[in-house]
Amino acid sequence: MLRDRIKRQGVGSLTVEELFGLMLGGTEKHMDGARMLLRRFDGNLARMAGESCQTLALTPGMSFRDGCHAAAALELARRWAAFLPSQKMKFQGPEHVANFLRPSLRGAQQEMLWAMCLDTKNVITHWKMLTVGTLNASLIHPREVYRYAIENASAGVILAHNHPSGDPTPSPEDINVTRRIAQAGKLLDIPLLDHVIVADNSFRSLKEDGHLR
Repeated sequence: MLRDRIKRQGVGSLTVEELFGLMLGGTEKHMDGARMLLRRFDGNLARMAGESCQTLALTPGMSFRDGCHAAAALELARRWAAFLPSQKMKFQGPEHVANFLRPSLRGAQQEMLWAMCLDTKNVITHWKMLTVGTLNASLIHPREVYRYAIENASAGVILAHNHPSGDPTPSPEDINVTRRIAQAGKLLDIPLLDHVIVADNSFRSLKEDGHLR
């Protein structure tokens, strides 16, 4: 029995398949459902995390309830990944930002905009997801960014958002919004240091592209 093994050896002794089977209910039927689910997605948890309960439930041997349990487990894992950094980290460039946020963005089907606050030594002190949805002027306003920055006594701000398409090329709207926010930062003396667009295995820096001066 899986629970007996956990008692003897700890939960870390279980395979991914066994973990999913246990979260679904732990019966032989649930183990079969977990096996089929992993096989369907070639064991790719990132792909699974981007699917809805309904889509996961289309797996042979799984019910809608099972799909909800699987989606909840994957969402919990993604949220936990956002808290992996155990200490404040110094900003070392756009690649650092992309790697820092990629666990939280992996599998996302919508754009998510994050703000990162830095102190005078360029150490990232706070980070927060501000909006979900396609980046545009109606969705994100400079005041939302700088309210968060002022609350955390920031010396500088970095923005980052994902492109679910996998192409990190900035859109005209990405560039326009970035310039508006950067202009507000100059007035408040809290500079926008960069805006990083993150894709699956790549990124783009609007500063390096010349859109921030």
